[in-house]
Amino acid sequence: MELASKGVRVNSINPALVDHTNIFERAGITGDDYDKLREHMKEANPLGRVGEPADIAQAIAFLASSNASFVTGEQFHVDGGSHAVCAR
Repeated sequence: MELASKGVRVNSINPALVDHTNIFERAGITGDDYDKLREHMKEANPLGRVGEPADIAQAIAFLASSNASFVTGEQFHVDGGSHAVCAR
């Protein structure tokens, strides 16, 4: 809020599981364990899938665009509805 008057906007993207990233590999979750986790995440997700890098990129592109010029202080849950399920 200190820099909002200077036009600085601060938002965050909070993704769920995103395919084609190495976050789980870096955590030691690979092979069959990753496949099982991925399937569980698909079943638990309201949209029935895991995210793609493009899903996250599109949200970032929106926030960086002039279309979001009046958006600040927000947390964008780009997670197919997982946050809404957990927040209940």
